[in-house]
Amino acid sequence: MRGVIYARYSSDNQREESIEGQLRDCRSFAYSRGIEIIDTYVDRALSARSDDRPSFQKMINDSYSNAFDAVIVWKSDRFSRNRRQAMDYRDILKRNKVVFLSATEVNLDGPENILIEGMRDSYNEYYSAELAVKIKRGEKDNVINGKFNGGRVAFGYILKDGKLLVDEEKAEVVREIFHQYATTDFSCNELKIMLENKGVRKRDGKPLSHGTISNILKNRLYLGEYTWGGTTNKNCYPALIDEKTYEIVQDKLERNANHNQIYRSGDNKGYILTDKLFCGACGSKMVGESSNSRNKTYQYYKCKRAKKKLCKMRVIPKKWIEDFVVDSTMEWLRDQFEFDDLVDSVYEHELKGNPMIKEIEMNIVSVQKRMANIMQAIENGMDSNDFKARYDELKNDKLKLERSLEEEKMKNPVLSKDQIKWFINQFRRMEIKTPRDKKRIVDNFVNSVVIDEDTKNAVITYNFRTRTNRMHQEEIVASSELIAPAL
Repeated sequence: MRGVIYARYSSDNQREESIEGQLRDCRSFAYSRGIEIIDTYVDRALSARSDDRPSFQKMINDSYSNAFDAVIVWKSDRFSRNRRQAMDYRDILKRNKVVFLSATEVNLDGPENILIEGMRDSYNEYYSAELAVKIKRGEKDNVINGKFNGGRVAFGYILKDGKLLVDEEKAEVVREIFHQYATTDFSCNELKIMLENKGVRKRDGKPLSHGTISNILKNRLYLGEYTWGGTTNKNCYPALIDEKTYEIVQDKLERNANHNQIYRSGDNKGYILTDKLFCGACGSKMVGESSNSRNKTYQYYKCKRAKKKLCKMRVIPKKWIEDFVVDSTMEWLRDQFEFDDLVDSVYEHELKGNPMIKEIEMNIVSVQKRMANIMQAIENGMDSNDFKARYDELKNDKLKLERSLEEEKMKNPVLSKDQIKWFINQFRRMEIKTPRDKKRIVDNFVNSVVIDEDTKNAVITYNFRTRTNRMHQEEIVASSELIAPAL
């Protein structure tokens, strides 16, 4: 039996040495069971309450390739401390014919093991939740008592005996930053240049960046106020500035932010069709823009050449075109014929990366057909003794081919059809509720969108397929008129 070890430690007072201990016990367990360890997967300083662990996910994905027969963990809580996730991922391993084993806990066969595993999962989740409550309670007490909970120490302070003390040299820099921003027209970038010329540096020797200065100006810690996990102590540390100066700075930051939003060209943050939407009139990219009018913000896409009066393409409302593309894509994905066709296309593409796999698979099919023909001949009354030697020969050929296929997949893994179906089904079942959901759909499936000059048609080219969708001209015209005053 071929096995792999999964080891993990979280950040709660554990060290690198704990990994070595887990691996040692797991190898000893494997040796006692006659299991050959062919690989190890290790996640460091990551909690098991989440499945967002790189090595863990790689192990689960590798289980689809039949590369190993068993996963060994030191203890079940190394695998997961989330009851539902533990069950789901063990089911995946089971479907992939991979045995889940614990080196330090009882491993049973049969229905009894299901009950015991459920109990362990419940206890692991309970322990994790209880630990989180204790940590949160301790952090709250720290805030109340003026103790620092961790993280990066703010510029202008030093950490001593668990508390923040003023670093007088750097505190003067903080006071100057607030004073200059409150009383002059200096921007954060101009303050950055000024401080760099004065030789002001952070602890790592690097100059203060634009972002660092912006964060300093917004940080209420400089008022002596410390907030952590929803708990605030307003008189926790020595204040470096007064309340009045802080409020003046916040008002100015807000005014400058609003001013920058009045008209912002080329700001593509939040525009999910950036680099994918093209003008059908001239072929140029359409970029995201926004404008304000009568306390209302309008967002749209505009042809790059139209901005220079070199193209007559009208602007396209952002929400309308993005919803149109996402809705069309979801309709395409949920069509069973299109889904099957997409799975086949992706799989064929995968096989191009290793043509040997396709050749071996075709040979296996050929051998299976010949074996089936022999069985059919026997059923039709032919003497089985005449065919036995040939059937056994074909059976051995099939086993050799299957071994070759497995070795080839291990050397150059490709996604199986089941893996591809699983991945695409995650999107087919999605309820599109947030901009992030829309972006995931577009990023994964949409290659480009071209809008005709008369805006009657949009051609959406998907990864692996192309589709033409007819738009309602009157709808887009009406939507475009909404932003005309702002242009």
